Amino acid sequence: TLGTVNTLILLTSSWFEVMGVEKVSFTASLVYFSLAACHGVAFAVINIAEYREKTTGHDLIVQRVFMCFFVFTGIHLLHVFVSLVFLGFTLYSIKQFPSVVSKVGLAENSASYWHIVDIL
Repeated sequence: TLGTVNTLILLTSSWFEVMGVEKVSFTASLVYFSLAACHGVAFAVINIAEYREKTTGHDLIVQRVFMCFFVFTGIHLLHVFVSLVFLGFTLYSIKQFPSVVSKVGLAENSASYWHIVDIL
């Protein structure tokens, strides 16, 4: 349930990233990248809530299933945080230095990393 919601959130955020890269207008790109960042934060919040739910009453060291779950999803969550930092830098750069060259390069790199995180 929460995993399905998180999957949909990340896929939607990836779509926003693509739309942000494709838009010629800086304003439209900022809107789409901001929506992608909001979805990334929502993913992190739901993921942390899921961790809290699953850790209640369990000894994580003893139960390998939970350890595997937390290791794999934790690595993914770490990459989402890195993506959010990268996306934040992209948003800042687009606002401060509105040139097509910097926007395209940063936007494409940010979107590429975001999609790699989706594959994880």
